[in-house]
This record gives sequence, C-alpha cells and structure tokens, in this order.
Amino acid sequence: MRFGSGARLILTRITGNEDAQRLPFLPYTGARVPGDKIAVDTDGTLHLCEKINQTFPIGNVDQGLDFEAITKIVLKYNEQITPMCANCVVSKLCSICYVVVAGEGKFERQPPNICQSIHDSIKQRLACTYSILEENPKAYDEMITNYYDQLAETCQIDF
Repeated sequence: MRFGSGARLILTRITGNEDAQRLPFLPYTGARVPGDKIAVDTDGTLHLCEKINQTFPIGNVDQGLDFEAITKIVLKYNEQITPMCANCVVSKLCSICYVVVAGEGKFERQPPNICQSIHDSIKQRLACTYSILEENPKAYDEMITNYYDQLAETCQIDF
C-alpha cells in the first residue's frame, strides 16, 4: 500500500505542519490569504486564483493588489462561511476554500450538504490512512523520505 495526496494531507495537518501556516483571521477550512496565489485575467484584473469566478477581484496589474478588497473578501468569507466551523471536528482538515463556496459576489454553501460530503470524505481518508499505518507503522516516515528524495531528484538539489 502507498500513500496518496489525501493521506499526505491528513498526516501533515494532524502533525501540525499545515497549522503553522494558518493565520488567526483564517483559522478554519482550506482558505489561504488572498494574494498568496494570483491569477491574471486578460484585462489585467487580479483574482484569488485561476478557479475563482469573476466577482472577487483583488486588484489589477497597473495598481497592484487592492488590500481593501482583500480585507473585504476575508471578512465576508468569515461572516458567511466560518461561523459553523468553530465547533466542527474536521475544520483543520477541511478543503473548503473561496472557490468552493464562491457565488455571485457572496459566499454560500452550495450544495447545502457540502459539509457532510467533506466529513464523509475525510472520514474515508482517515480510515484508509490509519489502515495503512496499522499495516506498516513506518509508512509515514517512508512517505516523507520518498517525497524529499523525489523532490531532490526532480529539482536536482541536496537536502
């Protein structure tokens, strides 16, 4: 049995490696700071990423990032999406990001059962991941070693 990206996500978040990147104003879900990743539209408009709809621009190539717009997006996301996340048992493993919940100028849980779908997916990944670890307790260490070995080989660097 081998680990896939789902198991890697589960294990890195559980061991705290992902939590080190979380900021107090985005403590739940998989949302990142707007501007951390940028997509440029043909007219020069900057977007959160290449998958987001056109109703959440974060600047343009001439004037750069619009920090007021970014602040409004984060506040709107936290107001419309994260209130239920504080008591959610999988909030640190959640994959919801802006793209998943972006409507026309607002964020919304569509479909309404999206949280249950994510719970079910995480439950399945946890079961699979820990089944692998029960069979091979060193699998996590091997995954990390193989990952860095492959990265070093691909990038031709030494760690």
